[in-house]
Amino acid sequence: MQTFKTIICNTDELKMDKLTIKRVHKRDDCTLSVVIAGDFMCKMLELPDKGNKKNISCIPEGVYQAKKRISPGKGYEVIEYINVPNRTYIQMHYGNYTRQLLGCQLPGVEFKDLDGDGIPDITSTEDTLKEILAIMPNIFTIEIK
Repeated sequence: MQTFKTIICNTDELKMDKLTIKRVHKRDDCTLSVVIAGDFMCKMLELPDKGNKKNISCIPEGVYQAKKRISPGKGYEVIEYINVPNRTYIQMHYGNYTRQLLGCQLPGVEFKDLDGDGIPDITSTEDTLKEILAIMPNIFTIEIK
């Protein structure tokens, strides 16, 4: 009779510890990026670069810590940046349009002008955020470059 040893592990140890956001197109009205974590890849919509000004600018390039949390204002789990200089409550959350952003990020599948205003929008943000939440531990690193 063969015996098997039971191995108990923390599932966070099996998850990615770093998410990389590579900015691919900076426009006057938005910033378009690609997100990579291991084999996972998606797209990201942000506000344009306005020098890290609160509520109107994308997050500056750099390395940040992030955490999963339930957003009291949104009522669902988001990813929140811990250490963006001079900013608070910067999150990855659901949405399709830059007008839904106050400095946060929208992960998704495809850039598309959903409302015909000429500004790129993003699709499938709820499903994409849930995928990111599933593969990342509770606290992790995000590099934006």
